[in-house]
Amino acid sequence: MLCVATVSRGGIDYYLRTVPSGPVPSRGLVEADGLWTGRLAATLGLSGDRVERGAVEALWSGVHPRTGETLDPRHARVGVLAFDCTFSAPKSVSVVHAVARDPEVVSEIAGAHEASVAAALSYVEDEAGRVRRRSGGEDRVVRSGLVAASFVHRVSRAEDPHLHSHVVVANLGKDEDGRWSALDGRALFLHAGTAGVLYRAQLRAELVSRLGVAWRWREDGFADLAGLRTEVVREFSRRSAEIAASLASEGRSGARASRVAASRTRAAKDLSVRYEELVARWTDRAASVGVTERVIEAVVPRRGQVALVDLSRDGRVRRGAPNVLDAPFTQQDLVVARAQSLEDGAPAAAIVERVASDLRDAVARGSGVEVRGRRAPTASLRTRTGSTFPSGVVERVLVTSRHLERERTLAAQVGAAHDLVGGPLPPGLWRPPSRARSPFEVGSEVARAIGVAARSGRPVIVLAPGGLEAAHAEAVLGFPAVAPTDTPRLARDGLVVAFAVDAWPVATLDRLVACAAASRSSLVLVSSGAPGGAVASPRGRGRAAGGVGRPPAKATDAPAFAAWETSRPPRGPGGGPVDVVLVEDARHLPRAASELCDRYRAET
Repeated sequence: MLCVATVSRGGIDYYLRTVPSGPVPSRGLVEADGLWTGRLAATLGLSGDRVERGAVEALWSGVHPRTGETLDPRHARVGVLAFDCTFSAPKSVSVVHAVARDPEVVSEIAGAHEASVAAALSYVEDEAGRVRRRSGGEDRVVRSGLVAASFVHRVSRAEDPHLHSHVVVANLGKDEDGRWSALDGRALFLHAGTAGVLYRAQLRAELVSRLGVAWRWREDGFADLAGLRTEVVREFSRRSAEIAASLASEGRSGARASRVAASRTRAAKDLSVRYEELVARWTDRAASVGVTERVIEAVVPRRGQVALVDLSRDGRVRRGAPNVLDAPFTQQDLVVARAQSLEDGAPAAAIVERVASDLRDAVARGSGVEVRGRRAPTASLRTRTGSTFPSGVVERVLVTSRHLERERTLAAQVGAAHDLVGGPLPPGLWRPPSRARSPFEVGSEVARAIGVAARSGRPVIVLAPGGLEAAHAEAVLGFPAVAPTDTPRLARDGLVVAFAVDAWPVATLDRLVACAAASRSSLVLVSSGAPGGAVASPRGRGRAAGGVGRPPAKATDAPAFAAWETSRPPRGPGGGPVDVVLVEDARHLPRAASELCDRYRAET
């Protein structure tokens, strides 16, 4: 995988303190010297040279490390001096690299890792090496190479095997006119995920070629070496266990919470233990979970050097490979899907070129793929001033003809839905009545329909596209909501409420409509932000403008309303209706809660 972090002044100390040529040679853990890499490293005469402190500090100050020439006069104002792009091998690969006794196996794994890092970095340079320029009153981004110091490390902070490379990219680039300046670092973050997928795809191909390994795919979409049990990976993943324990103790989940937990639980790496001593400890631990030299030999049969996968022919596609064609997609989406679908991997450059070639052909023919519009990156990567992304960073969004037809059909079905009536709802598509003028009125009408169905004994289910929408649905409707499955199983003659349909992927909502029809259910379609109960035509979350739908509204966009009683069946032993209070401003929440408590005391 690939993680990107910023590096500030003094950050180079972490990378130099374990190398043989460091200012104070380590008596404990010793890693290989760093090497300069990147296309701009060749321009500066650094390519392949050993990384030394003086050259790093000069470069991070915008100065040529060889001649002393000032490259960027304004570089002193730059706060972020570099970006640490960390490429990490799968844990199973790290374990075999650490405990294998055959030096050729260790060497081949190290070579496969370094070749895969170089290939992924080439993609990063092509797609994310950018500098900003202003022309004609408009910001734009132009291509630039990168200059980076690459350090290979073999140990995690928890003293487990962890083969990874820190590619420390200097925040310095050069345009075609020879002008140096800081990079537009947002592009690095935008392409980090794709670069990580390409690294893993090439690593799989390299190890199949060099050592004849096979791969075992996990449910999370990552691959480990076949022949090593899950318990082995878990034994040597103490750092992951620390993060998981921190998340569990706080009841948190998700990528952002994981990053926060990783930062909070990050301990300083112990550099006092020699690598050879660590290997001896790892070998004993590996033996305790059944990993012997015979097991290692079975994992890496070493069938001899064979050619990497030839993408002129389709490689083996694994089961459960991702499909991005059921929604609007970008070329980057296709690259990720292609890389993740290849059982034995393939060279990163070949994957990118094959996708680009296939896409050019499809768009040129006008059959199967059409241009939907353009999509800007996530708002979390905007500048601090809130300005939009300059031209050249947004991606072209495409859509298949099959998806367009499904979208149009679904939009017509949604448009023909009936307004909710006061009594029981017959099977078919329904929506809040057009007379509803606010989210409160929409919620009241839908909650009334839920109550009528529940009292008559009909099965009721509320579906929402995500956790935030599910919480919003429960607050608005007074009924618990769950996320839909790809093929929902609906009880016959039930009532189904699809909440925030403008945030649903078209394919998922289309399947729900079909399932509701097959089970003779009444399906109520509720938009998250359309006033008056009008249901916007659906599309995938975060997709480009120009589709048939509107972007999903956030739950916090709803205005404040008074409390109301729902007719939901009682969930607690006390019985009675459930009160739901929506408060626009958090400052008013204590008063609302106090008033509700006073009311309950008076009633009881």
